[in-house]
Amino acid sequence: MSDLSNFGAGVDQDAVNPEDDVNKYLSQWLRGDGRSVYWDREKSYGNGTFNVTTRRRPDLLITGKNRNYVVEVKRSEDSSNIHDGSVQAFGYWRDLVSGQASYSVRGKTVDIDAVLLASDKSPEGKLFHSWNKKDVLRSGRSDGAKKAVKYGQIPEIEHSTTETLIRVMHRFAKDYDDDAKVGIGGLLSSCLDGDGGHIDSAEPAALYYAPGNGSVDGKRVQNWDYIPFYLNK
Repeated sequence: MSDLSNFGAGVDQDAVNPEDDVNKYLSQWLRGDGRSVYWDREKSYGNGTFNVTTRRRPDLLITGKNRNYVVEVKRSEDSSNIHDGSVQAFGYWRDLVSGQASYSVRGKTVDIDAVLLASDKSPEGKLFHSWNKKDVLRSGRSDGAKKAVKYGQIPEIEHSTTETLIRVMHRFAKDYDDDAKVGIGGLLSSCLDGDGGHIDSAEPAALYYAPGNGSVDGKRVQNWDYIPFYLNK
């Protein structure tokens, strides 16, 4: 994890809880290059805040040139944290597609493309820790997956446990509303596209699935988007 000792230097620091450390780490990684990061609450080291019309509040909102995401952040050292986060992410997604949740920044509505689950391992292209081979890289791809890679719908390779969790989240979403255009998935990184796990140079990326079929307003069922969105092939 990056050295955050100078993060927010020169301002009075708020006391942090463990999850806030991950929020800071991810915000530092995400910020810049056309990306803005907003927190659910004001902090001296934060990046501004977003508003949402529901009591349920994710941790971060990322705005880019063409795509916007809300993010639930969890620490990876305990896998149950990630499991709990997937349930919370589904709740935010459900609030969006049911029309209960509306997000805004400085009074301006922000249209959300997907709800993402993230952890301190996101820059490494996964959500879980690696202890006891918990979330190892796959050894290959099926023919169908290779075709999806070719069209930029999924990364070249994935970590197996993260891959499974994201697919299961999509299945639950599809069962709830099989016509929804808002996606659900994970905050990962470009190191899954043949960069050999070089997280220092990895671009933030979103892998998410929308239950609705076809392409509507440029939105697809399967999405592998660098943040801010641009062609990654």
